[in-house]
Amino acid sequence: MSYLILALHILALILASGALRWVLAPMWGAAAALAYFKPDDRAATTNYIYFFLAGNAGLLFAYRIAALLVSGTPEPGATTLYGISVWLLGFAVMSAIGFYAYILRFLFWDRLTPFFGGRMTTREVLRQVKRQ
Repeated sequence: MSYLILALHILALILASGALRWVLAPMWGAAAALAYFKPDDRAATTNYIYFFLAGNAGLLFAYRIAALLVSGTPEPGATTLYGISVWLLGFAVMSAIGFYAYILRFLFWDRLTPFFGGRMTTREVLRQVKRQ
């Protein structure tokens, strides 16, 4: 599944606008940094990272499709499609910002702060389940 998401992300980078590529390109590097520095949280964060990457790629594909449909559509519908394409592009940018916020939250905030409610690591949860 990770290779499929990587392929989708690379295709989204190809379809993205020039400036947006600079926002999307470091996503895998940020995810790798999180996996390296917080190995106990990999099981908890991997699925969310994949959802962010796949969702962002899906939004960019939808944006390109809507932008392509604008050129061949008559005027009342073209305005609506253009508005939809701009919204999709905005959602893609906001999902990238949310992705980086998610990574930074796990990298720099301590897991035992009140923001996290004293989360336990995956190993601790498994040990507790085995004891019960």
